[in-house]
Amino acid sequence: MSVAEFVFEEGVWWYFDGYHRRKYMAAEAYGKCCKMCGVGLNEDNWAQGNLKKNVYICRSCDSIKGKRNRLKRLASSIGKQAVNQYSKVKDGYVYILTNPAWPDWVKVGMAIDAEDRCNSYQTSSPFRDYELHYQVYTKDRRYLERQAHGLVGEVAESQYNEWFKIPVPLAVTCISDLLKQQNSPQ
Repeated sequence: MSVAEFVFEEGVWWYFDGYHRRKYMAAEAYGKCCKMCGVGLNEDNWAQGNLKKNVYICRSCDSIKGKRNRLKRLASSIGKQAVNQYSKVKDGYVYILTNPAWPDWVKVGMAIDAEDRCNSYQTSSPFRDYELHYQVYTKDRRYLERQAHGLVGEVAESQYNEWFKIPVPLAVTCISDLLKQQNSPQ
């Protein structure tokens, strides 16, 4: 149904069906119930703007739906802003953590706060057994993590994303050596 098929006459909105018969817009809603709250619909409480979609909801539920959609858009916007602000921060920590469920595997990662990152991993573990073994502050955490992944990946027996099958002391040595190379005069 296009917008051109709607007319406002005699103080109400009408539309023309496929047979060129004029129909009162709320007439289709009679005998229907709100799909959200179940209240019976009539010309006083039906949200007529939903006619094209054949969505039958009352005005109060339509108002709630609009508010909920506005809140979703606001939350999405705030989330995007938070990610953008987080991405702008270059300094932070490169860390090594383990979980006894996967012996001999270490995770080499980066975070603004390594202890907070370890705590966030604890929420996904029923035993809260992730352990932070090493953390080092750097002015460019992304760069040092990328370098660490390369060096630890060469030495490790196996790799899966940021997890490496390597003894913890050897992983710590690799990152310490990278820091010495960065801090030495060239």
